[in-house]
Formats: sequence, structure tokens, C-alpha cells
Amino acid sequence: MDSWKCNNYGNTLTARVCPEICPSCKEKEEFVNASFNVVKGAILQRDKKTYAVAPHIPGGIITDFNLLRNIADVAEKYGAQAIKITSAARLAIVGFHPEDIDKAWQDLGLPPCAGAGLCVRSVKLCPGKAFCRFGIQDSVGVGLKLDEKHHGLELPYKFKIGVSGCPNTCAESSIKDVGLIGLIKFSG
Repeated sequence: MDSWKCNNYGNTLTARVCPEICPSCKEKEEFVNASFNVVKGAILQRDKKTYAVAPHIPGGIITDFNLLRNIADVAEKYGAQAIKITSAARLAIVGFHPEDIDKAWQDLGLPPCAGAGLCVRSVKLCPGKAFCRFGIQDSVGVGLKLDEKHHGLELPYKFKIGVSGCPNTCAESSIKDVGLIGLIKFSG
């Protein structure tokens, strides 16, 4: 699918939100964010022929292990090249052909990921006091609430949030657009 630019504003940053503010672009039901080559929640890969999908798994926490099995099954079914754990602690299935993207999302049983392109990405969080012996604060609880409220919110730029449960900042909170770092609360 070819990328396009807004008829009125002419730039790709506006084009991401353009159908809501620009009547001349409303006829475009499906469009690509030209900066990121995002189509149907899939990201164009370096070969310019295949796409990766990264299902949204809030906080990277999986309690239903059938989801992992399903991801592996879908990757095998469509001949994916790999399943990659991304730097944002997401699982990206790499190597889908464009004609398989819709079917793959359907087989995954998940909606196309909103966390690609120009929007609030998946909130990256560390295990915090829920799982880590160094955790001081509840990074999981706070991170999941932020993710539920803001994930996929369209913006004119990509926006990253990190929540760390202690000063070790395992979620790389200090280099995100918004970063929370848990500290010990001293009284008095």
C-alpha cells in the first residue's frame, strides 16, 4: 500500500489524525502513516515486502499461557521469520506478507495493535514490588493503569512512557517522554 500525504496540510504528521479534522481526507478509509509505514497495526520491515505485528500485551505480562502458544501457532501458520522480543518488552512476529495481516490478527484473536506509529506506545514497566526483590513501588499496578488509559492515543509524534519500581530504572524510565521512578518514602 502506498503512503499518502494530506491534501490540505501536505505533511505526514498531520495525515495520521487528518480524517478527523480535514474533510478532503475523509474519503480515505485506510491509510499508511508514511513516517512509520504502519498498516493495519503492522510495521513494514527493511525488505519493504513483509510486515511485523506486535500484539498488545499490557505490561508484557502474560497470565494466560495459551496466548504464547497461539502466537507461536500463528507465526508457524503464516511462515513468519521469527518472533522477536523487542526493546519495549513486546513480542513482535516478523515476516508477514501483506495479504496475511488481517487473517493473522483474526487468528490471534486480538484487535490490530494501536501501539505503532504516531501515538502513545505500550507502557514499559519493570516487575516492581510485585515480582522483584528490589522493587520499592508498585510499577506493575501504576503502569497497567497508565497503559489502559493512554495506549494507542494518537498524537503527532510517538510517545513513550516508562514506569520503574526502584532507582535501578529497569524500564528505562529516565529516557522516556514520561518516566516514573519508585523511591523510598521517608517520613518526617
